[in-house]
Amino acid sequence: AALRNLSTKLEHVRDVVSSGAVRALLPLVLDKETSEAALSILGELAAASAAGKKAMEEDEAAPRALLEAMTWHGSARCQEHAAYLVMVLAHGSRALRRQMRQLGAVQALLEVSLLGSPLAQRRAAKVLQWFKEEGQSRIRAHSGPRLEGASCPGEGAGQEAADCRDTVDKIVKQSLDRNMKSILRRATASVDLTNVKL
Repeated sequence: AALRNLSTKLEHVRDVVSSGAVRALLPLVLDKETSEAALSILGELAAASAAGKKAMEEDEAAPRALLEAMTWHGSARCQEHAAYLVMVLAHGSRALRRQMRQLGAVQALLEVSLLGSPLAQRRAAKVLQWFKEEGQSRIRAHSGPRLEGASCPGEGAGQEAADCRDTVDKIVKQSLDRNMKSILRRATASVDLTNVKL
C-alpha cells in the first residue's frame, strides 16, 4: 500500500524505481493474493517514468510473469493491468517482442481477446495487431520489391512461389486451429459451455 501511494506521486517514482521496486514486485505478480496490487504499482511506474518502463524491459522475468497473469480469467482487474503492461513491453524493443512470441504471447493474447474483460480484450487485440503488422513488414522485407507488370524469370519459378504461399497458408491455418482448440479447452474447464457457445 505504501509503494502504491509513492508510485502515484511523480516526484517519488524515480526513487521507487531505483530502489529495485520492479524486481521486488514481479514475483508478487504470480501470487494471486498480491497480484492486483503489484500489477497496479508496476503500471503506475511504467506509465509515469521512462526509468520504470526501462526497468521492466530489462528484467527477464517480466514477460513471463505478465503473460501468465494476463490469462487469469478469475480477476478482471489483474487481466486488465497485465494486458496494459504487456502493451508497454510489446511497444519496446524487437528483442522483447521476439521473446514474448517464444513464450506463447500470441496464444495468450488470442485467449484474452476472446474471453477477457472488455478492456483486456481491447488491449490484447491492439498487441495482436502490432505482432501482425510486424510479421507482414518482415515478410515484405524478405520478399523484395514487387514491380507491376514485371515478367517472371520462368513459369516454374512462379508456380514454386504459389506452392510456397499455399504451404504457408496451410501451416498458418493449422496453427490457428490448434490455438483455438487449446483456448476452448482451457475456457470450458472454468466457464459454463453454454456461455462459450453464446
